[in-house]
Amino acid sequence: MKPWTPLVEAAFPDDAPDQGPTFVNCLYQVTVRTLPQNVTWLVIRRHNNEPVHDWRDLQQIKNELCGPESEGVELYPAESRLVDESNEYHMFVLPPGERVPFGYGTRSIGTNPPGKNKQRPWRPGLVPAELKDAEK
Repeated sequence: MKPWTPLVEAAFPDDAPDQGPTFVNCLYQVTVRTLPQNVTWLVIRRHNNEPVHDWRDLQQIKNELCGPESEGVELYPAESRLVDESNEYHMFVLPPGERVPFGYGTRSIGTNPPGKNKQRPWRPGLVPAELKDAEK
């Protein structure tokens, strides 16, 4: 598993000025757009154009670009609004402090899930502080 590198702003010759800034790291390219009501739209893709869906990576992208106390959602739209043309992922992030009206009420992370559930190791450099302390 590749260690995480921070997202940094990058310029691409074919970027449209109205598209918004683009950030890259060792794995991802993320274009940031601002929608009405201060909603941030993150357009996320891997450099190798393979499917993404590593939840922890998407959480880290959201944290770095919008802040750790921002909440974001992916939309699985009605078929009449479906856009599925490439391995791009879209996260819509509320301003810091605003909450979606659903979801968990408290934080809970761990490495030993109950029953037959599995959990993978954390990417180097992204282990949460409370788990680092528990490993000592």
